[in-house]
Amino acid sequence: MLDSFRNRMRGVAIVIIAFIGIIFTFTGVGSLSLTGAGGKSVASVNGDAISEQDVQRELQQTKARILSENPGLNLDQLDDELFRPSVVERLITNRALSQRAADLKMSVSPKTLAQILLDVEAFQTDGAFDEDRYRYFIRNRGQTNAEFKRRLAEDIIIEQVMDGYRQSSFVTGSELQWVSELLNQTRDYYYLTLPRAQILADIVPAPEQLQDYYRTHQVRFQSDEQVVLEFIELNRELLTRDKTVTDEAIMMRFEEESDGLASTTSRRAAHILIGSEDSALITEIQKSIAEGVAFSELTKQYSIDFATASKGGDLGFTDGTSFPENFEQALAKLAVGEVSDPVSTDSGVHLIKLIETEESTFTLAGESERIAAELMAESVDTEFVEMLARLRELSYNAESLADLATDLGLPAGLSEPLSRAGGEGIGAAPEVIAAGFSDEVLFDQFASEVLELGNDRYVVVKLKEHILARQKTFEEVSEDVRAAYTEERANQILQQQGTALVEQAQDGESIESIAQAQNLDWQVVLQARRSSGDVDAEINQLAFSMIPETRAVTQSFSTRAGDFVVISLERNDLGDFSAVSEEDQVGLRRAVARSMANREFQAYGNSLLEASSVSR
Repeated sequence: MLDSFRNRMRGVAIVIIAFIGIIFTFTGVGSLSLTGAGGKSVASVNGDAISEQDVQRELQQTKARILSENPGLNLDQLDDELFRPSVVERLITNRALSQRAADLKMSVSPKTLAQILLDVEAFQTDGAFDEDRYRYFIRNRGQTNAEFKRRLAEDIIIEQVMDGYRQSSFVTGSELQWVSELLNQTRDYYYLTLPRAQILADIVPAPEQLQDYYRTHQVRFQSDEQVVLEFIELNRELLTRDKTVTDEAIMMRFEEESDGLASTTSRRAAHILIGSEDSALITEIQKSIAEGVAFSELTKQYSIDFATASKGGDLGFTDGTSFPENFEQALAKLAVGEVSDPVSTDSGVHLIKLIETEESTFTLAGESERIAAELMAESVDTEFVEMLARLRELSYNAESLADLATDLGLPAGLSEPLSRAGGEGIGAAPEVIAAGFSDEVLFDQFASEVLELGNDRYVVVKLKEHILARQKTFEEVSEDVRAAYTEERANQILQQQGTALVEQAQDGESIESIAQAQNLDWQVVLQARRSSGDVDAEINQLAFSMIPETRAVTQSFSTRAGDFVVISLERNDLGDFSAVSEEDQVGLRRAVARSMANREFQAYGNSLLEASSVSR
């Protein structure tokens, strides 16, 4: 399980960075200047809160995974609100699983975490741990080392539980035969197509027909009721535009943070790990080192740490807290290039080499950009809270939002005419449309409450103009009338002609003869499978949705393009598990077992939730 987890982390290393940050801390000075993991509680499981930050982090992880699996997608196409419900449910289930694992005394040792993390290439430069990359990522993720390792341990434990279900799940022969009958069945069918496009092209309505259609369906050709709204928007970007952070403020914060701090030394270590105190083997290795044999060659020959042996035993950098205490003490006594005497730990016996050292210093040049950003954020946070409170207070009885915007120093806006279906700009927000057409705004002409649109965007709206619905004249909508009439008439003709074709087929006439008589396209498909790639996918799906009988079965369908299709299902042969290749049998067995294990695991999670106190 440990190897599979490590391999997955290698494969998605860049994605891991995007949503969980640095996994393991070789802490240097200033690396714990982080925002907390707080935020409002979205849900709780047995009193254990799931924060908004947890949800946002999982959302980013989900979107990153989708983007990595679908290269053609754009981030803008992934709406948070689409994924949010499932993300919250997943977090709730995982929290219940973690609590159950804790009750069962399941845990992950620090040593196991270190073994996984030391080999994550995403956190290395040229094969070695890069402390600057670590600092950058952890600051941007808002997690402390302890919090991150706790969440990582939870993920590993949940993975272990899932693996337990996967490994224990089994499938009977009758189940495999049943699945194979469905998946590997083949069908023979004929079909003809009555094209909608040709029927549409043949319809040429007379002027009086269009006039009659307009009079009969006048309600379709009314304008929408619309509102024009004044609005004031408050967001952080507005408050940031004209703000600057002075050099004096940066220096003052730097001096506060640097008070009492000193430079730290990070050491890059390599090791040869042997299983036990084998004095003869140790002497042999030490002799080779003394004779000038390269340490990297000796790691390949002797080290049982296979994860690092091929890289010269390189363990990356440590600030003195990454490895066991006696390992760190021995490393600290070495000069660059020196190799230690044997050091025993729980992992075995190590011969440790100091590859290089780095001094980590806390300098104004290195920290000024970060400090400036933090000071700006703090200043905006304070002003934002104050401005939001004033907006809520003053907008309540405001006669004019334009005047209020001037008083607050915020820009005022005027929307385009907006219908109940929404519109462009601010009208794209459902909250704005709901408020604009509310009784308080539309009829009482009060300003709305302050509306929260997400991402720290707040808006107040007030009615500027109410545009009532009206009946449009025929001249205004003549083209719409023509399109609607043509569409409706085409549907009628298509249904009439299609019904006649179906009746002919049900009376025993073949699809081929019907199609030839009507000069229609027809096809015969033999030995089709559900996954056949050389047939029309939509037609094939329709054919496999039909219920076979002992005789030919005829049905009709409308395709997404609107064409009318008549299908005659002639033959249905069930699949046979024993008839497929041995390789396909193995694959099917694994797939069915995995599916069953996933269902069992989901049922287990649901049972935990039923026994838990969950609030959302």
